[in-house]
Amino acid sequence: MKIHLPKKRASGYTIIELIISIFILILIFTVAQTNYRGYILNKSLDAARSQMISDIRLAQEYALAGRKSLTCSGLNGYTFTLNAASNATSYLVRASCGGSFETVKSVSLSKIATNVTANYSGSTGTTNGILFKILGQGNDISTTNTNVVITLSQETSGYSRAITISQGGEIK
Repeated sequence: MKIHLPKKRASGYTIIELIISIFILILIFTVAQTNYRGYILNKSLDAARSQMISDIRLAQEYALAGRKSLTCSGLNGYTFTLNAASNATSYLVRASCGGSFETVKSVSLSKIATNVTANYSGSTGTTNGILFKILGQGNDISTTNTNVVITLSQETSGYSRAITISQGGEIK
């Protein structure tokens, strides 16, 4: 009696198995890359919001201290203003000296936020800005509208962040 041994099969993967494996890897990589890009955009917008809050607080602190330069006469306070000339992708912190302004800080957000808007309807003293008055006299946000809202957004991702400044000067 003759014993038949099973034929040895070549070890390895078929071309179909390899194609399916490569397709799954490409799919996983695509999803991971998209999520990572969204994460980076989200974090950059958070960083821009934090920077803007810090600069608003800078204007508040300078006004509270009554800090002025040698060329500034008649200091009224410090303003935080969106720069309309740059499609609102930059802002200025300026000293309000009598009838003129001295720029303390200028920041561009063009690489981070594509659109920055503000609801200044509550601000009465300055055009498109908030004036923090010197020596603890408050700000120019009127009593009819208790908050000024600044919104940073990225058109490509659809993400946005808001900053709210209350009449009492609280920044959220």
